[in-house]
Parts: sequence; C-alpha cells; structure tokens
Amino acid sequence: MSARLLIVGLFAVIDRPAQAAAPSLAGIQPARDCSDSRLQRRTVIVRTIRSVLNSDYKNLHVIVIDDGSSDRTRKLRAKPTPPEIAAGRVQVFSKPNAGKAAALNYALERMNEEIYVGIDADTVIAADAISS
Repeated sequence: MSARLLIVGLFAVIDRPAQAAAPSLAGIQPARDCSDSRLQRRTVIVRTIRSVLNSDYKNLHVIVIDDGSSDRTRKLRAKPTPPEIAAGRVQVFSKPNAGKAAALNYALERMNEEIYVGIDADTVIAADAISS
C-alpha cells in the first residue's frame, strides 16, 4: 500500500502542469500637487511608490502620471526611484492637467501589463495588499 501511495504521488508530481508565471501588473498612480511642505525632502508620492514597490507581488511595476503639478511634485516625482526607473519597475509620465480620469486613461494607453490597480498618490498600501 505504501509503494502504491508513493507511485501515485510521483505520477501526480510528474503530471502536474508547470505553474504559469504571475501575470504582469501595474500600479497606476495619477498625481497632482502631492508634495507636503511639512515633510522636508519627502513627498506623499514617494511614500506611495515605495509602498507599491515593497509589495509581495513580484511581477509588478509602477506608472506615475504627473497631471500638470504646479508644486514640487514635478521635480521630485522621480528623484527617489532612479534604480527602479533604470530597471523598468517605475515609469513616470507628465501631461498637462486634465483630471484624474484623463491621467488614468493616459496611463492605460501606454501600459503593456495584463492587470492594473489604480492607486491614489496619497495612499500607502500594505505589502500584501497586492499579492498572488
């Protein structure tokens, strides 16, 4: 009986289909005037980007759309993430102000991911909020 159990278990492992790779996912963050003067060199958007990049989900990247900011957001939006930008984990776009819906649509037209999650620029998410 034990031999039969081992053989059935072995065949189950051999016959099991290879696990498909996790689908690609983008966290889309429209941003406008997100800097906070009380936080000297940090901005709200920086915390949001970091929280998404620290997610448990590994096949993920962030798309930030600067929707015509008039404050420090325009200058600081990419400052804390040069390695992630170079690695393709963060994309930053700028466009004239047209509102949140237009910013989301702008990102959707430029993304290649299978799934997207819209995240407000002032939202910090838990590491398991986007998880497989």
